[in-house]
Amino acid sequence: MSGVLVTIRGTADASGALRHDFTVQSFAGTLPERLDAVLVESPDDPPFAALRQMASDPMQDTECLTAAGGALLHRLRQHGNGAQALDGSFQAPAGSAEREVRLHIPLILDQPHNLPWELLWDAGKGFLDLSQGLPVLRVIRVPETATRPTGRLGPEGLSVVAVLAARGIDALCEYTALVAALRGYGHPWRLRVYSPDDSVATAITAAADGRITHHQVPTTAAALLREVSQAQPQIVHLFCHGIAHPGGGAVLEVATLLSAAGGAALELSSVDLCSHLPATAWLVTLNACSSAGAPEGSRSVAAELVSAGVPFVVGMREPAEARILHSFTRGFLSDVVARIGTVLAHSNAQELRLVGSMRAGREAIRQHFAQVGVDVTARVKDWSLPVFFTRPDPFFLTPGDPGDPLKLAELQTQRQVLAEFLATQAATLEAGAIGAIAQRIAALDRQIGDLS
Repeated sequence: MSGVLVTIRGTADASGALRHDFTVQSFAGTLPERLDAVLVESPDDPPFAALRQMASDPMQDTECLTAAGGALLHRLRQHGNGAQALDGSFQAPAGSAEREVRLHIPLILDQPHNLPWELLWDAGKGFLDLSQGLPVLRVIRVPETATRPTGRLGPEGLSVVAVLAARGIDALCEYTALVAALRGYGHPWRLRVYSPDDSVATAITAAADGRITHHQVPTTAAALLREVSQAQPQIVHLFCHGIAHPGGGAVLEVATLLSAAGGAALELSSVDLCSHLPATAWLVTLNACSSAGAPEGSRSVAAELVSAGVPFVVGMREPAEARILHSFTRGFLSDVVARIGTVLAHSNAQELRLVGSMRAGREAIRQHFAQVGVDVTARVKDWSLPVFFTRPDPFFLTPGDPGDPLKLAELQTQRQVLAEFLATQAATLEAGAIGAIAQRIAALDRQIGDLS
């Protein structure tokens, strides 16, 4: 069995300084046990710093992308199993689970999270993701007490909530891309849109599509997330600004009618998002600058959502232009809903695999530059900015109708109250009380799963 499994861990060296070690193995663990190698690369090293500072120009040759991707692939090959694991993956069937690079990176290690692993590059094979169909998945451990959404749709079909609220950027093009993706689904769906932009509200009214509703962004983050949670979405899509606070974590900035007039925007922290989204969300797309990055001494918002229980999360490694995000939205989500429809067409539970949808999103970004007339893959970094996070275990979708909706709603309300209490009051509670609440939440998750 092939597949490249890279496990990174932090180790204190003789001086007490943190060192990043890594091991490479096949998915089945069939390669010999080898000594760990040292990941000496830092996001501040010249090839990666140059990559961050470069502005994509489809008309200009550059070595920034190949230098960064080549350095990381060279490092993986320095491990005793690196070359063999990679060669085995190249032989695996296209699109199979064995043709992947899975990076296990602990949440607390910010430097490895900030390296551009999506750019792995070989002089003879090109960029491994696009030219060889060998994508990179960042795998985040999920605690036993984390919420785990069920893989069953409600009676109204696929539920999608979109928050389209990037201050200073009209969200109409993002809305158009999102709706174009959903219209290709071919099964029941509903879309709830939160946006302060008149253009979005006007487009929704003009469409007169009963599946799509427009709502103003509430004036508090708590109210917004409460409404999002109550909609019980399987897909949550956020188009907004991302702000990185070194040492203080990253937040998402969501515009409101008040902020459009000069007032303060809402700020959504990873704690806020993790308290409300994992109960039902299969996929969260964070079309926000640096939403996949880990500010120094802090953690990635996208990675924390997976740790909280969301099976799939996509974020952006660096700041990204709105037009690039629009292209990614249409390409990625069109493929996502097609895969969901295919899986649910089976009569029994089937695994949902979405990493292949990333290729569709990346290709959509490349097509954005098609008018140049040459291959721009090595000239523009935009296609590499989306980052795919997932959990170690597979996520299954189950066809069929849910159980008692009233009982299900009651249990979900109980769970939300406990989760919010734990998120806001944990610092005042003893360890035993925290453990008891976590156990109760886990029990509620099991009951919800039985009814869903």
